[in-house]
Amino acid sequence: MSVLLDLLEPIKPVVGTVLLLWLLTRLWHEYIMTTKDHHCNAPLPPGSVGLPFFGETLAFLSKGSKYYEDKFKIYGRLFMTHLLGKPTIRVRGSDNLQKILHGEDEIVSMQYPKAITSILGKHTLVQARGQNHVTLRKRVATAFTHTALADYVPLLTEPIRKAIHKWCNQSRTITYRSMQELICRINGTVLCGFDYSDEDVSEITGLILDIDNGILALPINLPGTSYTKALKAGKLLREKIAGSIRIKEQLSTEEDTPDALRKLMDSDESCFGGEGDPHQIVSDNAFDLIVLGFATLASACTSAVLQLARNPEVIQNIREEIESNGLSDPNVPILHKSVVDCKYVNNVVKEVLRCSPPIPSSFRRVIKTFVLDGYQIPKGWTVLYSIRDTLKFSEHYQSEETFDPDRFSSERREDKRGGRYNFPVFGGGQRACPGQHLAVLVMRILIIEMVRLTNWELLEPNKVKICSIPVPHPADGLPVKFTRQLSDSEPQKDENENYAKFHKQLA
Repeated sequence: MSVLLDLLEPIKPVVGTVLLLWLLTRLWHEYIMTTKDHHCNAPLPPGSVGLPFFGETLAFLSKGSKYYEDKFKIYGRLFMTHLLGKPTIRVRGSDNLQKILHGEDEIVSMQYPKAITSILGKHTLVQARGQNHVTLRKRVATAFTHTALADYVPLLTEPIRKAIHKWCNQSRTITYRSMQELICRINGTVLCGFDYSDEDVSEITGLILDIDNGILALPINLPGTSYTKALKAGKLLREKIAGSIRIKEQLSTEEDTPDALRKLMDSDESCFGGEGDPHQIVSDNAFDLIVLGFATLASACTSAVLQLARNPEVIQNIREEIESNGLSDPNVPILHKSVVDCKYVNNVVKEVLRCSPPIPSSFRRVIKTFVLDGYQIPKGWTVLYSIRDTLKFSEHYQSEETFDPDRFSSERREDKRGGRYNFPVFGGGQRACPGQHLAVLVMRILIIEMVRLTNWELLEPNKVKICSIPVPHPADGLPVKFTRQLSDSEPQKDENENYAKFHKQLA
């Protein structure tokens, strides 16, 4: 016996540690079980809450989107876990999303982390609640009406064409960074009426990237932290918006550019929401629109370049549609009606968004216990609804791994099967993305202009690796070679001048 004890002596610490970890894990699991709603007869969803305190956060950070995919394959349409300090239920499925998104302020509510609430404006659509949210949404909606979108078309086409001209003069374009700069210029021009130089674009792109990094960071306000950098960057960007507002206040609507900031300033003051200074409300919402629409749209535009490069037959179909709509001549300006008439281009945009949704998921705080798929979603927990996995696992998309814009044609309409949230890329309900139609318009015009002005090829097609956090993006930035289709040595300058002159005549 003594010999046996001597042999076991070296491993006693290991055995003790394992037993302690097992005990803590059991106690942790039992503690989480006490937080369920005992007045609800439905059981908790299947799943695991992971390690004490850490939950499954480490597994998620190491595996990324693969973590969720693996869990859904094991447990089905919903499972419980513990992420970022919160007991969480991850959900997919169009009917489940509909119940969540239409249960706003009844069974769930929006609740952002402290970093987001302190960096974004206080009087914004994102953070508004109840009736204040309803009235403020009416105000923000004035910037995205059909008439407003038509006014934005010339404001969009000029920076897009200039960017394409620049790309064609480079031997190598890093697409993701180039799209970030383009979206920064577009958002500044269309949303706030900024008159950008190239130096301004570089500076403000850097500010927005700092803000995006800080939104995802711990709210520690110490020198050198991402959160502190984001606060400083937000202050500088707000000063630029305030300066634009001061300039616009000296101009009449007729004298000013028809950008979103102008439309917000001119909108019905009954839509202010009744909380906060109207001047500050306009500034805060312009700030949020610029910041929140930046990363997602840059991601989507980069995905469009990648998917079209991989599917040349789709480019050919776009060229045929452009020609049939009288747009093959690059000197013919794009009008809003022209864009709307290009149905196939719209289907291409939808397929890009289906294959790589810029917002993979969103979350809500549960304010009243409810039931999904026979399982309880307890009050106080976080429900994380998955846009990407709802699309990926949908039974209504044929050959879902194939890039096929025709799935959205009037004959097939796969997105309309299985309920209204079978294509939930912009969310839904009262919290649906307010700028979704502008985002789609930007992508449509970008695709039309790229296809009719250039050819492009991936420089490293076998090395493309997509990272999913914080938004889908190529790890190497996606190096691409753009080549203009025009044969003249420098036709683009005159072409842009004619294009701009034509739009001024229309205005």
